[in-house]
Amino acid sequence: MKLSGQDMTNWDLRLNRALAGIRLRKHRITGYSPHELMFGYMPPLPSSLGRPIDDSWADPFLERLWAFSELQLQRDEACRRIN
Repeated sequence: MKLSGQDMTNWDLRLNRALAGIRLRKHRITGYSPHELMFGYMPPLPSSLGRPIDDSWADPFLERLWAFSELQLQRDEACRRIN
């Protein structure tokens, strides 16, 4: 993923921006972005509002999500050992 640069371990920290790019880019066949087709308008971009993107909320959320995933994997592994 280009947004993660050389460090491929941090791709999940850049996922929101990558998805926004996919959802807001106009498709060459339809001439519309997925967001525009779904909601009927193009949203204002953070750069057009004159404010930087604040995705600082995502880091703690993603950390909790990864911890939860690890717990699920451990539980699944323990269940496999029992069966």
